Amino acid sequence: MKFFGWRMVFTGLTLEFTVVGFLFYSFPVIWPYLISELGMTESQLGMVSAFYFIPVAILAIIVGRALDKYSVKNFMMIGAITYAVGLFSLSFINSYWSLLTIYLTILALGSIMMGNLAVSKLIANWFDKNAGKALGIAAIGISFSGVILPLIVDPLLELVGWRNVYVIFASIVFFMILPLVFFTVIDDPKTVNQVKDGVKKDDKQEFISEEITAKDLLSKKVFWIISLAFAFQFLSMMGV
Repeated sequence: MKFFGWRMVFTGLTLEFTVVGFLFYSFPVIWPYLISELGMTESQLGMVSAFYFIPVAILAIIVGRALDKYSVKNFMMIGAITYAVGLFSLSFINSYWSLLTIYLTILALGSIMMGNLAVSKLIANWFDKNAGKALGIAAIGISFSGVILPLIVDPLLELVGWRNVYVIFASIVFFMILPLVFFTVIDDPKTVNQVKDGVKKDDKQEFISEEITAKDLLSKKVFWIISLAFAFQFLSMMGV
């Protein structure tokens, strides 16, 4: 039987492309229309992305713990529906506050449930030795969306208008991404008689990992060193 793990990777790549591309890389291209039609300022629009990460940081902890207990596929599907509703809602905004509210609630929840966090968990379920390679390929979707989407969205704005662009985004998520998740995502290789990386390990290599509680994890110095390192890394990247 062909190893299904790489199917999870390319599905993850598609999800990363959709979430980051529709939410961030397409957004600045739409700014001029929001400024001219709704009277928003560049400063306000720039802060939307910054404020977005506040609820996402909180939701990441909650969703991350839930992903360890429940089906990744189900989370992705619910997230896709929520994300589609959020994108569709953007086509009706009439003020800065309605834009900000949708970004900080519906879109924040939908994106965290179907985006990078869920993709990383899915890939971790399917890969061990090749986890870095698999995550790297999935992450290509983020960069690829930054190259492709602005080139597509710019002429599309002139053709159908910015409100209909968001309707198109929502339709893509609901009618393409949601079925993709439904038909391709498998939570665990064991459910289809496969193993991580597609290669069976020797009995000597098998071991049972010891679970650690959140309280014990927070008490470890190494956890805070790694967390702060990533925090400052993202702070610098997103700031630039």
